[in-house]
Amino acid sequence: MKDNAWRRGLLGLVLALILAWPAIGSAREVPLVTGEHWTKSTLQERKSFLLGATTIMELEQEVEGTPPPPPDKSLIDVWCRGLSHYTIDEMVKAID
Repeated sequence: MKDNAWRRGLLGLVLALILAWPAIGSAREVPLVTGEHWTKSTLQERKSFLLGATTIMELEQEVEGTPPPPPDKSLIDVWCRGLSHYTIDEMVKAID
C-alpha cells in the first residue's frame, strides 16, 4: 500500500508541475492545437513528443496497478494495448 501511495504522490507532483508550467515559465498563451506545430517540428521533436506521451501512459498504468480499472474509469489500459504493437517511428509515420 505504501508503494502505491508513493506512486500516486509522484504522479500528482508530475501532473501539478505540468499544469503549472505555463504560469511558472511565463504568461504565454496556450496555442490551439491544429497540427501546424507537428508539421513544422523536426523528426526528433516529433519522436520526443510521442515518447513523452507514452511515458505518461506507462506511469499512469503503473499507478493504477493490477488489475487495471474498467475502461469506463480509465482509457490508459486500452491505449497501451492498442499502441503496444507500434514503434515510435511507425507512430510518427502514421500521424504524418
